[in-house]
Amino acid sequence: MNQVAGTMGTGQSKSGVIGMPFYDANNDDEAQEFKVLSAQEAQVLQAGMPKLSLWSVLWLQLVAGFTVIAIASFWSGYAGVMSSALAGVMAAWVPSAVFVWRMAAQADNKAGALIPLARLLFWEFVKIGCAVVFLVMAVLWVHPLVWQALLAGFVVTVKAYGIACWLLLNRKQTGKELINGC
Repeated sequence: MNQVAGTMGTGQSKSGVIGMPFYDANNDDEAQEFKVLSAQEAQVLQAGMPKLSLWSVLWLQLVAGFTVIAIASFWSGYAGVMSSALAGVMAAWVPSAVFVWRMAAQADNKAGALIPLARLLFWEFVKIGCAVVFLVMAVLWVHPLVWQALLAGFVVTVKAYGIACWLLLNRKQTGKELINGC
């Protein structure tokens, strides 16, 4: 039986016991206490962990971006505003879609701990580079460029990624509630 302990997630401990860390806001010590879990408690905890589909996050991000485009076109009616907002949304969404696509393709790879981290960092840098390229292309190709609409589309779409993750993760019970319910 593979037994796991962790500090913020799960990992192998020296003693090989299953544990769940609890943060005590009143305790300023660096050391964290672990509650030893039985196999059944660990299965309940794992089953109750929120499953986050990054594809659903991408769709929520796209909905937020097209909402900005709709508001920009309704508010202004000026074609440059809508195309600038679209360029901002695409500068944020397309690199994120490429990133999620590559991470999903590599999710089943059972490599060591450092290789997936290196891949994650590599594709994150690719994502940032793609976003910069898209923004430069928008400056060169969208005429007349409305900077406010471009930045509004970009910022709302980027922020929607984090908000969508937060919303999807917080719609389920937390790990501490699951353990206390056992």
